[in-house]
Amino acid sequence: MSLKTRFIVNPFSGVSQQKKIERYLKSDLDTDRFEYEISYTQAPGHATELAREAVAQGMDVVVAVGGDGSVNEVAAALIDTSSTLGILPAGSGNGLAMHLGLGRDLRRAIQKLNSAQEIKIDTCLLNKRPYVNLAGVGLDAEVAIRLKQSKRRGFLPYFHNTIKELFSYQSKTYELRIDGELLPAQEYILIEVANAPMFGYNFEVAPLAKFDDGLLEVMLFRKSSIWKYILTARRFLDSSIHESSIAERYSCKELTISGPRPIAVHVDG
Repeated sequence: MSLKTRFIVNPFSGVSQQKKIERYLKSDLDTDRFEYEISYTQAPGHATELAREAVAQGMDVVVAVGGDGSVNEVAAALIDTSSTLGILPAGSGNGLAMHLGLGRDLRRAIQKLNSAQEIKIDTCLLNKRPYVNLAGVGLDAEVAIRLKQSKRRGFLPYFHNTIKELFSYQSKTYELRIDGELLPAQEYILIEVANAPMFGYNFEVAPLAKFDDGLLEVMLFRKSSIWKYILTARRFLDSSIHESSIAERYSCKELTISGPRPIAVHVDG
């Protein structure tokens, strides 16, 4: 019996791979396993509406075709339902997809979907808003805002905006309460609260995060010199950033962050 499936495509995501989705599905999807339809988003938040509609129609699988933001919107509607989330990477960073081994090639990802097995993962909430990969406060959220305001996508704009923000961003003082225990107020440039390890582009900000252990992985990056951050950057690529002298890590069920306002915050990029 075929799985009733809706592919929800963000036509504005990433570097335009998704524009070929209809052709790729016809050529590469196992139509004996999947009986499918395609829906296109028209505005931010629309993917969540389309996913809720798919759940109401009894769809077995709802596939997000886009980047981490698209995955976030689709996943939000599927939590605690009988519909399964699928991911086809067509964004810029594709953090969760990369961690799952889906790569960046859309056709290969479709071929992997043909034989995919269902797994269960944790979901998280930031101020009651769901996320499945990462949430952050500080530098990376400022970079996310810059990218959202830009028409350019891909690694080079991401790298350029990160370096530009790194030279201008001022660390801020935060007070954290981790599973009820209050930490002394301290200056941080970045606070990352992870369900899974990866920003995207193989950059791991929380290498020890596991999305099925029932815990949040908290990575805190202390105030330091710009050059120390630049010299430390290699650790994002070799899964050792948690061992850096500028980083602290905690595992917990609940985290409260208190700090200055306004402050940039991101949920799944």
